[in-house]
Amino acid sequence: MAEKTKICAICGAEFSGDTLTTRCPACYRRYRNKKNAEYRARHGIVAREKKRSTGTQDPNSIIRGVSWHAGIQKWHVSYRGEYLGAFDALEDAIQVRKMAEADGPKRFCVVCGNPIPPESVGNVLTCSSECSKIRMQQNSRKREQRKKAEQQKFCAVCGKPIQKLTRGTAKFCSEACRDKAYRAKKEGTE
Repeated sequence: MAEKTKICAICGAEFSGDTLTTRCPACYRRYRNKKNAEYRARHGIVAREKKRSTGTQDPNSIIRGVSWHAGIQKWHVSYRGEYLGAFDALEDAIQVRKMAEADGPKRFCVVCGNPIPPESVGNVLTCSSECSKIRMQQNSRKREQRKKAEQQKFCAVCGKPIQKLTRGTAKFCSEACRDKAYRAKKEGTE
């Protein structure tokens, strides 16, 4: 699937992902770790101790929740375990952290990137009805493209398009091609 620039529904950071992705890699990692921890607690599995990495906190940053990420050369900001984004300038990172402390964590629209109103309840991914309509149109277009891609199948032997799909698993255009593939497979195993 084609990847495109998207906006994380949790932190508002831009990232590239496929059509169904709504979280950036950092938010998805936190979500997955949380679910794994819940599973381990439910089943009584003891987790191994992790080695803590050292040197990720830059000594120049005296603000809690702001750290230097050497791999991408940016300042990472987090608040109460929520990833807020990566910034080139330390001042921007500090400002975002202070805003998060004042307002609490926010969620962002996956279409336009604006904050989702705090009165929105549940797993809301868009900020308005207009953005919801745009998202539904995008998703319906993606579904249509997937259906077209699934319908265009070609014979594994001769390469001709398979005209009529009686089953979704058809691999050959005719009985002759199917028999030819069977004989070739049988000769190859003997």
